[in-house]
Parts: sequence; structure tokens; C-alpha cells
Amino acid sequence: MAPKRLAVCVLASAALAASGCGSSKSSSNDNSVSGTTASANRLTRSELIAKGDAICARVNQRVFSNPARTTADLVRLTPRLSEYELAAAREMEKLNPPTSLLSDWQQIVAASKTLAEHTGELGEQVAKKNTVAARATLSTDATLQSELFAIAKRDGFKVCSRPG
Repeated sequence: MAPKRLAVCVLASAALAASGCGSSKSSSNDNSVSGTTASANRLTRSELIAKGDAICARVNQRVFSNPARTTADLVRLTPRLSEYELAAAREMEKLNPPTSLLSDWQQIVAASKTLAEHTGELGEQVAKKNTVAARATLSTDATLQSELFAIAKRDGFKVCSRPG
């Protein structure tokens, strides 16, 4: 894959990963998805969608405000982008979804974390000129992103259900 084409694919992957946001898995926090919480602490569907879409919008803005024009740009930008995407997924992890969205929320947050990690891995793969690994990662991410978008769209997310 030519370096420019690979850079575009990696950036597209990162953008899609960012837009996959909108769900949450748990942490040990009492307001987390896996913790036992009172239903009074749960967000409503509309509150969750608003908060999740706001996080996705911030990540999308970050992804598209720093375009990689060269392979060197890509290698330089992906570690920070990966960290930012992971922080956003952790932020969403703290949200307490309504019971009806709990399973979907857990799936989306887990996938968002995986995609954020893959953003960093892609940067490393590009740096090592390992196009075989980069293609495999992009292929895996494309499937995962399609699943994320379908879940987010079904649940009513707008920003998190489509690429930036």
C-alpha cells in the first residue's frame, strides 16, 4: 500500500473509531455500568445519547483538526490520538446508561477502547513499514466499526452512529 494511501486509511480508521464512541463498559466506580447502582443514578436514554454524542463530537473534531499529510505526520500523530480516544472511552465508561441500553453500551465502549488501541498500533505498524499488519488491523477495524455504528444507530445516537 502506498504511504499516502495507508495514511488515509489509518486516518479514516481513527475517525471511525472516534465516531464509534457512545457507550460504556464498567469500572469500579459506583456509577459505572458494571457496578451495582441505584436506578435513580441511571441516565435516561436521551441524557445518555446527548452525553455520548457530545463526547463523540469532541473526538471527531480532534481527529479532523490534525490531518496527517505524510507518513511521518501519521507516525507522530497516532500515539496522541490513540490516548485521546482512549480517554474519551474512559469518560463514557463513567456514564450510567439506562438498563435497556446496558448491553449495547458495554459493547460500544469495549469496541471503542479496542479501536483506540488499534489507532496507536497502526501508527507503530506504519513506522515499521509493516503494511501487512496495517491492512489486517484496518480490516478488523472496519468490521468492528460497522457493528458499532449499527448498535449506536439502533439506540438513537446521531454523532456516534456515523463517521465524523
